[in-house]
Amino acid sequence: MCQMGTLLNDTSVADFGTLALRGVRVTGQVLLARDAVRSDHVAVNRLVVEAADVRGRVERPHGFGADALQGAFTLWDQQPDQAVEITAELLCLSAGSADRPVRGSGVFVGGHCDWDGAADGGAMRVSTLRTGEIHTDGGIPAGTPDVFGAGVFVISGPRSTKYSPPDRSPRMGRTTWCWTTGGGCRRGRRPRR
Repeated sequence: MCQMGTLLNDTSVADFGTLALRGVRVTGQVLLARDAVRSDHVAVNRLVVEAADVRGRVERPHGFGADALQGAFTLWDQQPDQAVEITAELLCLSAGSADRPVRGSGVFVGGHCDWDGAADGGAMRVSTLRTGEIHTDGGIPAGTPDVFGAGVFVISGPRSTKYSPPDRSPRMGRTTWCWTTGGGCRRGRRPRR
């Protein structure tokens, strides 16, 4: 059920400077900024995750009595140290398609959180989060009230984030929300085309 990530950074490096992804298409999860990473900037523009299944990922943030599924694109600062800060600008992220949705969440961005879902460690500063179409089916079995996913999931303390939603609504499955935020995210205007 769970694919290993297609695109990962070297998580043994504490500061990799700037990681830029432009015009990239992948199959499998894009998983960035974890383990030893303490400082970096991630710049993404036009990333398409064509297919991914992340339901089997055991590392999941917990809050409000439930676990959240990671995303086909996951940028997650898991450092418990409050001095850690990762910055990002995420433009034109897309995941799945109408006939082949990603399994799990679509886009997942966040900082370190405690068991209750409150920010308590490394911070994620995202200047802009702009998505294209996100098609996801969490693949959550009926009768599973303590797991959820989202098309776009922003958790525990991404600060000063301006979110621009896509023009079209994503496809959702059971217990999968269109987009949700654990705080720190304000909805922006859709970009002009």
